[in-house]
Amino acid sequence: ALQNCCHDCERKVQLAEKTVQLQLNDFQSRLQRCVQRCQDSAQESLPSQPKDSDVSKAQEKLANCAADCAVEYERQIPKMQRGLADRLPRL
Repeated sequence: ALQNCCHDCERKVQLAEKTVQLQLNDFQSRLQRCVQRCQDSAQESLPSQPKDSDVSKAQEKLANCAADCAVEYERQIPKMQRGLADRLPRL
């Protein structure tokens, strides 16, 4: 009976870890895609023969866009936490 109890607890912990890891991986992937769109946009803004000033503007555009991504996804963390908190007790 003790072994079964331990096995059941272990299974629940593993399932909880997997649930959290999947959620974090999804969150990270979406954040990375946002930053990738920023990189693409900055690169596309460069003329075919960029000057140093063009490169500086593109770098600033990238930095501002990436910062916006960070702010946007930071706002989503509480919702993600609530979702996990709601799901984990049911495992």
